[in-house]
Amino acid sequence: MKRKIFSVLLALVLVLSFSLVTAVPVAAVETSSVFQSGGARLVETQNNDGGWDWPLDDDDPNTGSATNTFGPIGIGLAQAYRETNDLAMYAALEKTGVFLLAKTNTFTCWDGYLAFQLDNIFGGTTYTDYVKTNFYDKLVAGTYERNEVTYDTEGYITAAGYAWDLGIGLVSAVSVGIDQSEVDKWITGVKFAIDGLDDSNDPYYPSDLAGGVYGLAYAGVTEFSGDVGGKQMSNVADLAIELASLQMPSGVFREGMELAQDTAYAILALNKFNRSLYLDNINRAGAYLQDAQLETGGWINGEDDIDPNGHVENNEMTAEALWALASAPAPVTIGENGYYTIQAAIDDASPGDTISVAAGTYNENVVIDKTLTLEGAQAGENARGRTGPESIINAQEAEFAVLINGAETVATFDGF
Repeated sequence: MKRKIFSVLLALVLVLSFSLVTAVPVAAVETSSVFQSGGARLVETQNNDGGWDWPLDDDDPNTGSATNTFGPIGIGLAQAYRETNDLAMYAALEKTGVFLLAKTNTFTCWDGYLAFQLDNIFGGTTYTDYVKTNFYDKLVAGTYERNEVTYDTEGYITAAGYAWDLGIGLVSAVSVGIDQSEVDKWITGVKFAIDGLDDSNDPYYPSDLAGGVYGLAYAGVTEFSGDVGGKQMSNVADLAIELASLQMPSGVFREGMELAQDTAYAILALNKFNRSLYLDNINRAGAYLQDAQLETGGWINGEDDIDPNGHVENNEMTAEALWALASAPAPVTIGENGYYTIQAAIDDASPGDTISVAAGTYNENVVIDKTLTLEGAQAGENARGRTGPESIINAQEAEFAVLINGAETVATFDGF
């Protein structure tokens, strides 16, 4: 006999009718279409020089592109390509590489990780070699010049300032393979930027905290000591706990203007630090980003994110959302289509489909109105004495975890 867990009910097959319960499907979007439409939007808004305007598009592809947001946008496009293998995205990434190889004194903390992504896609080390030689090696020598100021590594780190920038700078430093002595300088810079952070003195508190956790986790650092959020932190695990505590019921990590960006950064951080421990946080954040995608394929950063030209989306936000979603694969699948909640998969399923649910706790109430099979992480295993991670539906603010609606609806659960 296989164990089935939903509320306190154990059964092999449920055949129930609830005359008073009606399932009202919401618009469910599976992840493959999210990456296809999001990546296509970045292809559409790309300029002829291989970069992008900020925040969206000035309607002239021949004007110069913004250099400061180029890195994260390119990373997001690279992630969308990895998920889709779309040829138009591949061609756009070739243009992105041309733009990167033309940079001299406008490098940012993101460019090393972008170079790493491009080399992984195209093969070789052309892009990481270029960024290392023209940016990181010059920082080591104290000869990197930007805006008529010459920097060494410590000076550049001090000028960058914000923990999110320094966190991704640490990710980039590790990715391009600079000496550990130089990586250590970035680690020190990240820790210094995090120490003393508080929501009352930092308008970018969630993203700065996320940047610190992401960078330190990427570099394999576990030690940290300092005051964050008015609390004494003893290690990076404490920082992750503080970050997770900022999440709201909707899945976002801040109300207001920084909805998409903070949420994307938090996904990257928690997923890198400990995906299994923070799976529920990641899934809720992923579901929010998935639902927040515009019909254009892009994202806005907040409900009032409208620039003077009337644009209601932002290339950088689009890319960061794609980057985050690609880093945290959807745990619920129907074939190759992925979802961040069981209910979203049910709503999008056709009668007779099989829904696969990865191990984890799903804090939701599930309503089924069509014949389906749901397979948890322990599908096919005997419930008596089995070990290993489980797929658990944890009811939220209701007396049921699962409701089956319709006299002819058959829901088969295996491995829960």
